[in-house]
Amino acid sequence: MSSKNDDCDPIFIIDTKAQKENETGDLYQLSNKFYELLNLKIAFILFLLYYILNTDIFIELAFSNGFIKNTYDSVNDKITERGVIISGIVLTLCYLIIDILDKKNII
Repeated sequence: MSSKNDDCDPIFIIDTKAQKENETGDLYQLSNKFYELLNLKIAFILFLLYYILNTDIFIELAFSNGFIKNTYDSVNDKITERGVIISGIVLTLCYLIIDILDKKNII
């Protein structure tokens, strides 16, 4: 009787192993694939927006002037939980806008 392993061609097994090695590659190939998929434009713009949102000038101008109530505690000079959520929402909305602009090749 012929078993399933007898039916496999040894060259086919070697080819599939080589193909799997080519698909995964080493760390250098994987890092290059990751770099190709990474959109550095969006990452850099998001970093700048995050930096601006967390500056003292922006916090004092946007949150302390009563733009949105209960977001800045002027006694302790810090943002409240509500302010953190508002900052996160603004950053998320900015990401959505930047992503749409990038997909339309505007930026």
